[in-house]
Amino acid sequence: LGQICPGGIKDFRCVQSPVEAIRALNVNGTTSAADGCDVSSNDTSGFAEALALAQAADYVVLLIGLDQYEERESHDRTSLKLPGVQEQLALELLAVGTPTCVVLVNGGPGSVDALARRGVPPASRGGFS
Repeated sequence: LGQICPGGIKDFRCVQSPVEAIRALNVNGTTSAADGCDVSSNDTSGFAEALALAQAADYVVLLIGLDQYEERESHDRTSLKLPGVQEQLALELLAVGTPTCVVLVNGGPGSVDALARRGVPPASRGGFS
């Protein structure tokens, strides 16, 4: 089942986030983070901050995919594409030119064809249950 926090199945406060894990491993380095966009939102107001951080960074770790609201038991998706504006954000970040590791976070199949056409296949996958 994985780790379950004291508040129940929807409480993730006791689980280390990917940003926290990267910060912990990046000893003597600086780790910056920006949301860029929400999982299923069409709001691009966070793009500027994410792009500015990518331009200043030595490396980018881009986490894209789904969450427990987009993908879960008894809830079928109608498309395998990334929801919201995630694909747009990913393509803009890749255009910056900073070396980027793409991490897909999902529990089932998903399409990242637009990223693959850019020659950047996902380097990692972080599933959830």
